[in-house]
Amino acid sequence: MKQTLLMFFIGSTLAGLTIMACGSSGGGSTPGSSSFVGTYQIESWVENKKGCDPEAGESQLETAKDTMMVIESCTLNFLGQVDSWLHAFKCKDAADCEENKCKPDELKFSGISFETGNDSDGWTVSSAGGGGPPSSETCTAFVWQTTLSRLASGRLAITKTTKKIEDLTKDSEGWCDLDKAKEMAVNAACTEIEVITLVKPGTGSSGTGDSTGDGGGDGTTDSADSGTTDAQSDG
Repeated sequence: MKQTLLMFFIGSTLAGLTIMACGSSGGGSTPGSSSFVGTYQIESWVENKKGCDPEAGESQLETAKDTMMVIESCTLNFLGQVDSWLHAFKCKDAADCEENKCKPDELKFSGISFETGNDSDGWTVSSAGGGGPPSSETCTAFVWQTTLSRLASGRLAITKTTKKIEDLTKDSEGWCDLDKAKEMAVNAACTEIEVITLVKPGTGSSGTGDSTGDGGGDGTTDSADSGTTDAQSDG
């Protein structure tokens, strides 16, 4: 996938905030044509920090300040090159949602910006970060994947998975080798999961009991704390 001027401009960002202006073949293959765009009510929000089964997770909705979410298509014209991406963010109510929507040529440094995908297969963003004591030759890395997809019930789901890569050898400059971490994450077990399901305001639950997404894994939270020093992140 080619790197755009937008990626060059942003550089390394918070986990889940990497932006690539591209789509792939399938229904709603560009951010501007996505049928996911709209304002939604958060129907359920579960987080499991001890495993990858969302059914065993704890509900976050009862204590959440933000109970709505916007999916929007944002654009940026940088030196004549126009980039677009699908962006999701939480908000308190309809007025708050409207006020915080992206403006033309505005970069958003909160929420989730999906780097690739389409409505049929889902929209995805991946990132990694890690660190460790300066005196150690190894470090701990985290690889996150966040996917926006449509469930069979018609709901939308945002699913974030976390994979923890331990005892990773640092590179020649003493940094966590995040490229290596991403390679190892392909076959690594998921260690955490977070799932948000969305419905149009006023529609309520359809009673189907869906609670998981169809793949991947706030961006429902925007970063992870590895609990180590000299931390780094890679979008």
